[in-house]
Amino acid sequence: MPANVTHMLIAHKALQTLKAKGVEEFTQFAEVLDDASEGRNYQAYVNLGSLGPDLYYYAKMTRSVKDILKEGFVQAQGVTAWSYHLHSYKPNEFPLKLIQILFSDVVRKGGQVELDDNDKRKLAYVAGHLTHIAADQIIHPVVNSVAGPYYREGQNRRKHRECEVFQDYFLYEEVYRLEEKSGAKYDFFKQDFRGWADCVRGMTTTNAEEWFRYFLQRGFVETYGACPSEEDIENSVDNLLLTLRVCQEIGPYKKADEEYRRDKENSKMYQEYIKNVDYIKYYRLAVELAVIYLIALYEVYIMLKQGEDFTDKHKGRFLKIVSDADLSCPLQQKVFEKAYAALGDNRNMTIAIKTQVSDLLTKTKFVTSARIFKAKSDKDVVKA
Repeated sequence: MPANVTHMLIAHKALQTLKAKGVEEFTQFAEVLDDASEGRNYQAYVNLGSLGPDLYYYAKMTRSVKDILKEGFVQAQGVTAWSYHLHSYKPNEFPLKLIQILFSDVVRKGGQVELDDNDKRKLAYVAGHLTHIAADQIIHPVVNSVAGPYYREGQNRRKHRECEVFQDYFLYEEVYRLEEKSGAKYDFFKQDFRGWADCVRGMTTTNAEEWFRYFLQRGFVETYGACPSEEDIENSVDNLLLTLRVCQEIGPYKKADEEYRRDKENSKMYQEYIKNVDYIKYYRLAVELAVIYLIALYEVYIMLKQGEDFTDKHKGRFLKIVSDADLSCPLQQKVFEKAYAALGDNRNMTIAIKTQVSDLLTKTKFVTSARIFKAKSDKDVVKA
């Protein structure tokens, strides 16, 4: 699976791409989710959501610290139940349950839905979670092709993490900075990645609000029949934020930086983990799949906001667009193509949706997988 920085970058790029689709309603939706202003901080919930399925790997502090000191990141050892559920069993149903919970709790006045700041934070978290699903479904098969299946043996897991760490570093330095930022202050090791996902700003002993812990617990119960404790959720968030801070100071990111600065495109890790697997092309495909999943979220959001009934047909359309493919080792082929086809299925759309969404989709252009794979070089794709 992609590592933490990659997941946050894909979430960020998906929102930027959605804004650029040329559809005003999608732009407004993305701008709400991407709001980082003081007092709102919705963007941090998107970022935390983009790490959501991996969150529970960080629940145990002792193991987390040991892994950070040894490897610079937290490794999954054995099967971590809650993260395993989110990756491998009904991965598309959990975010749908969260959406239903969100709108079951909203304030209604005169039949109108009113979303407050915490409602929008919940929505932002769900959006980030959906981008994680998209990223794993596209990129994890690429990592598996290099490192082998994750759970088969320890050597595979070590290679997975080296691969993901280098891809984290490369994607930030050579894609995100090329497209978004330049200058020394945007150096990888000067970024406050912890701050990107810090939803409770300032020095506090609580990094997960009470309402947020309840929100996640209810999603687990409604999807899987059981849930992590509040303490597990808090510890997971605490340890994740610690890892995001410490991993830049010790561990394999330094090794990736040293090798790539020294050898550039002759770097062994660059050759194996980026060039030989056409990694940037898959990154772009993951971004486009994330955009499709965000539009599926918008469809549900706009229906529920308008007070319409949320029927099995609506739920079925969402679950048809957002794939149930295993995030760790997807068996389904052509996940992007199937999601793209489901989004544009006019018959299915007419049955499920009686809003302006169908008209909006006719205006929306997507980068097709055929176009992505026609690019002749990484730089061509980066600039596309």
